[in-house]
Amino acid sequence: ASIAGAVASLADVDGSCKVYVAPGTYAETAASTFVVLSKAIEVIGTTGNPKDVTVKRGSQDARIFELSHEGAAIRNLTVSGGKGGNGANAYLTAGLVENCILENGYASAWDGGGGNVYLKGGRVSRCVIRGGYTNPTSTSSGRQVGGGVRAEAGLVENCLITANKNSYAPAARLSGTAKLLNCTITGNYNEKTSEGECGGTVRLEGKNAYVVNCVIYGNTCANDVTGHDAI
Repeated sequence: ASIAGAVASLADVDGSCKVYVAPGTYAETAASTFVVLSKAIEVIGTTGNPKDVTVKRGSQDARIFELSHEGAAIRNLTVSGGKGGNGANAYLTAGLVENCILENGYASAWDGGGGNVYLKGGRVSRCVIRGGYTNPTSTSSGRQVGGGVRAEAGLVENCLITANKNSYAPAARLSGTAKLLNCTITGNYNEKTSEGECGGTVRLEGKNAYVVNCVIYGNTCANDVTGHDAI
């Protein structure tokens, strides 16, 4: 009677499978990453509206979804409140996160960041990424994280990245071959650290990481009336 249980029941099945999730709130309680999609398994909210199906952590602090197969996917879900490791709500090395709300995830700086989502591959499409939080202890560690999105590879497209609140860390940090395409990044908030710096909104590193056709506006830094919208 859980999403983790449904996925586990498919361990010996070859080929692709779909797990359909009825409307409701699912508080998974495993002590570690609880839904690992290492096969061609899709977890899909039945109504098509992510607000109808919420998947959240129970009492333990852990990541929620991990996708590591090109045929793995989660669709039409709200994924909320993952805590602890990088990519607290979703961690991708392959696969697809589509039409989801990823919200209120927390990642500590030393785990690599990505309060809501961390990509080393795969694709995040048509999602709202909001309320992610990181709290690095210095500007040095803050440079390594992204409060909403941290991506070393893969694609984030047609997403709204908003209301992520961080100390120094940008709302999104891209490196490697990561790409941010057709996204709106607005309403994110930075706090200054004791070192007196803000992390900006998008941090882009390396000649192969791209931000393409995105709208970046209305992001603020504590005590900074001009904001920090520059890449």
